[in-house]
This record gives sequence, structure tokens and C-alpha cells, in this order.
Amino acid sequence: RSTLFPYTTLFRSRKWRYLQRVNAELSASQDPSEGFSVEALARRAKTAARALAKAPSAHKDAVLLRIGVGLEAKSAEILAANIEDVAAAVAAGLSPAMVDRLRLDEKRLADVVASVRQVAHLNDPVGAVEQRRRLPNGLDVARMRVPIGLIGIVYESRPNVTIDAAALCIKSGDRKSTRLNSSHESHL
Repeated sequence: RSTLFPYTTLFRSRKWRYLQRVNAELSASQDPSEGFSVEALARRAKTAARALAKAPSAHKDAVLLRIGVGLEAKSAEILAANIEDVAAAVAAGLSPAMVDRLRLDEKRLADVVASVRQVAHLNDPVGAVEQRRRLPNGLDVARMRVPIGLIGIVYESRPNVTIDAAALCIKSGDRKSTRLNSSHESHL
């Protein structure tokens, strides 16, 4: 039995060969010292995903609320770092639309904090039973919401996506892994 079960089936599939090609392309543009690979991410995520999937709703909500408090407490540092990111983007010749997506101001950061708090106040989807029925043989069958496990997110020039994706993944009990494009140096 593989140490990566339930990923074993994926590794033997056509999808796995596709992911290996994607991984090779991503790794070619990644600093080799960072050790980025889809397989390495899957291995690290396995442990984190199990713990996060079992986390009680109150714990996830508390973490999300602390993220909001932390963002507010560090807002001056975040905005200062974003000014550097925007300057680097302009110097690199990014389009005005890309630079605007990268730019954070007090209102945009306040919107990010508000969205994290909104997610914290949502009902916990993990364990919710959506459909239940009894089969003719007397067996009860139910469809329950469970965490996916690992969510991969690829995006560019949107520092708010980092927090939005993290908040949603924490709430749903999923582990996230982000891949930023080369123009994204967000400190958020």
C-alpha cells in the first residue's frame, strides 16, 4: 500500500501523466532550491489535509477571525509592501490593468478583512447532509459534504486572492496550494 494512498489511483492514471507534464513546465520556471513539485505538494498536503478536515467548526472560525485581526494589525506593513510590489510591476512593464489588480489600498484591504469575517460566519459545510434516502432493502444512504483535500490555485497579480482562497479552504476543511506567476511578489 502506497504512503500516498488515496493518491495512488491518481498516480497510475492519464491525469497523473498530465500533472507530471504540468509539473515539469512549472518546475522549469521555479527556483530548484525551493523544491516545488506536484508530488512534493501532495505529500506535504496529505498530513495537513487530515488535520484540517477534522478541525471543529469553532476552531476554524476562530482561526479565520484571527486572520482578520492580524490583517488589520499589519495593514501598514502590508500596504507598504504592496507599494513595493506595484513599483516593481510598473518597472517590469506590466499592463495598467495588471498593475491595478495588484494594487492594494486601505479600502481593498478592508474588503479582504470583511470577506474573511463573512466566511467565518458562514455555516460549516463539512459534515452537512444534503440528501438522505432509504433503499428498498432498508439501507439508509446519505450524501454528506466532505473536504476535497488539496485545492490547487494558480493566479496572478491579485494579492486578495491569497487571503480569499485561504479563508474558503480553511472553512471547508481543505488544504490549499497556490502557484503565483512570475510577476507576482505579493507580501500578503
